[in-house]
Amino acid sequence: MALLLFIGTLGLVERAHETTAETAAIAFVCAALFGLSWLPERARMGAAIAGAAIGALALTRGPYAAISVLIPALVIAALFAPRARRAGAVAILLLVSVSAFSLWPLASLSVPVAARGEFFGAWRAWSLDAFGIPDSADLIWIARNVAWYCWPLWPLALWTIYAWRHQFRAPHIAAPGLVLMATLLALAFSRPVADSSLILCVPPMVVLASFGSATLRRAADNGFDWFAIVTFSLIALAAWLYFIALETGVPPRMAASVARLVPGFDRTTSALAVSLALAVTLGWITLVAWRIVRRPAMLWRGPLLAAAGFLMLWLLAVLLFLPAVNYNRSYAPIAREIAARIKETVGADACVEPYYLYASHRAMLAYHGAIHFQRAGDAECPLLLHRDSRRTHLDDEPPPGDWQVIWEGRWPARPDELLRLYRRAVH
Repeated sequence: MALLLFIGTLGLVERAHETTAETAAIAFVCAALFGLSWLPERARMGAAIAGAAIGALALTRGPYAAISVLIPALVIAALFAPRARRAGAVAILLLVSVSAFSLWPLASLSVPVAARGEFFGAWRAWSLDAFGIPDSADLIWIARNVAWYCWPLWPLALWTIYAWRHQFRAPHIAAPGLVLMATLLALAFSRPVADSSLILCVPPMVVLASFGSATLRRAADNGFDWFAIVTFSLIALAAWLYFIALETGVPPRMAASVARLVPGFDRTTSALAVSLALAVTLGWITLVAWRIVRRPAMLWRGPLLAAAGFLMLWLLAVLLFLPAVNYNRSYAPIAREIAARIKETVGADACVEPYYLYASHRAMLAYHGAIHFQRAGDAECPLLLHRDSRRTHLDDEPPPGDWQVIWEGRWPARPDELLRLYRRAVH
């Protein structure tokens, strides 16, 4: 049931399919909870697993996020590990987490001292900037975004707290409850307050929600089922209507809204993708019919509908709209165009100085175009790549120095972003 609720969580639809630190962070929080669940029976093994996961979380999201899990984990170990092994479990948990995190400072010994000091200084500043006192706007933002990001977990978690209100010290309620309270508190004091930090609240809330889902009253359980059926069926219908509009131009208003997102997109329909999408939709209809006709009594019926609904929508998005999404968002075509221009001008292995390029832009362009970026000031690169966004005037000025524009390009679906390739003037 917990696994099905995890799959069916609204906030994970996009984040869980990205190659980002947040995706790794949620895995490590899950692993930490797994280790903590072993404490009453296998205290040392559970403490070692939880400590390794918390150390990995510190390597992934920084010490602030890891401390928000480490502190409740130490309390849980002190409360629920067997009395004879309690001190050992706490010591192992603390030692393993610190040892795992120390791998990064130890690895830094392989780089020059100057670079190491500069990097640690930037990391220290970043860690300090990640903490701040929340104001009323931050708290309102958190409450509003938790409501949709953690849907349908938070209503079930609240029901669990109510249903088990006389047994708060039970390990399966106290442990995830402590971790959830600590992560919410850390979220309130984090800077910037962003939805990427909400992902750490999902694992403990999933554990609480699974117990709540198992004890729902019949009327609430049926309401949960019908909400999932109606919501996902309507979104699936809208997905098919937009796909038909993309392919045929009918209905005209839907076709116009799609055309604004992918201007000039040349659609090549895959019969296999459409066939698989039809099969996925038919599978959802079969599941809904099974729920309506058979009225199964298993406890995991509601979570199954939520998980299956999210899975259906994600598969429809991939099968029907992936070419359009790639056309709108992918860096691959423009990266290859820049790489060809670099090769034609000075050779494929030439270094390129970035100017107003975020780390994410550099990573994508380097991956798709094998472009060799060099940090500004580290070398006399013959080329410079400038990103100019029309949404802001902060990046409008040309790069300092004597440069000549040799190429300009933009995404067809993003006319507000312009990339310019400069060549250093030779005197």
